[in-house]
Amino acid sequence: MPYLVAPEEVEPVVRGLLGVIDVDGGPTDEQLELDLKALAMEATFHSHRPEILVRIKLPAYGVDIDLNEKFGCSVAEAVRLLKMAHDLGMNPKGIHFHVGTQCREFVSYRIGIETAMQTLATVKQLYDLDLRTINIGGGFPDEIVAEQAGGLRNFFV
Repeated sequence: MPYLVAPEEVEPVVRGLLGVIDVDGGPTDEQLELDLKALAMEATFHSHRPEILVRIKLPAYGVDIDLNEKFGCSVAEAVRLLKMAHDLGMNPKGIHFHVGTQCREFVSYRIGIETAMQTLATVKQLYDLDLRTINIGGGFPDEIVAEQAGGLRNFFV
C-alpha cells in the first residue's frame, strides 16, 4: 500500500473503495503520523472507516528479496501506531508482515506469527485494544523453489 501523502490517495480510502489500509512505516515517523492524521481528518467527512493494519519488520531467512529492508516498522512503533489509529477514531485491526519473496524457510512464518501475536498481546495489555487480525502477506515459494525446500506442505504443518 502506498504512503497516504496525497489527497488523491486518501479519498478512495474514506469513500469505501479500499477496505483495508496497510501502515508500514514512512520515510520518517513524523510523516507517518501526518499521514494517519490526514486520513483521520478526511474520514470525518465520510461514514466509512477503513481497517488499519500495521506492517512490522522481521528478520529475513532464506528469501530471494528481503522486503523488510524497505517496508515495515519495529514492534514498538507498531504498538504506538495502532494506539494512535485508535485515538484518531480509525479502525485498527491488527498486524501485517511479509517474510520476503520466494521464502525457503518455513520458520520465517512461525517467527512472523509469533511476533505478530506478541505485538497484539502488548497492545491488549497496554491499551486494552483487542485486535485479532494477522495478515501474513505472502512470500510463499513457487512450485520449483518449494520442492527444493522440501515441499510446500512444510509451510502449513
